[in-house]
Amino acid sequence: MSKMLCSCGHVIYDQTDGIPYKAELYPDADTEALWDGIVSAATSLLEALRSGERLRWMKQHFLPGYPADVSDDGMLSDAITGVAARLKRDVYQCELCGRLYVQASSKKNTFVVFTPESPDARNCLRGETGTQ
Repeated sequence: MSKMLCSCGHVIYDQTDGIPYKAELYPDADTEALWDGIVSAATSLLEALRSGERLRWMKQHFLPGYPADVSDDGMLSDAITGVAARLKRDVYQCELCGRLYVQASSKKNTFVVFTPESPDARNCLRGETGTQ
């Protein structure tokens, strides 16, 4: 999604990283699969690095054209991102009216809309780390 029109008329954009009105949602039922996938990716990469099978591991986990000169930590980050991307759902909050748009499924670009009952519900997706 690059932009979406809220029911109130405000345009919600997703064209950069670190958006303060966007979050990722992982259903509780998928939590075990998420962590198992992350641990599996990390473990298999460590084993491949220890046994000198780095290139084989790359071919198994990434598409052709993946850069061979990527660092080990960059490769692990990409593998973890891939696991998470298969399970995550995007959530957007309209900065004007506070409505939440929750992706209905990780495999579909359709959204379910929730209207806040509390006037202080806006900005509930802002990060806690102070970066946004």
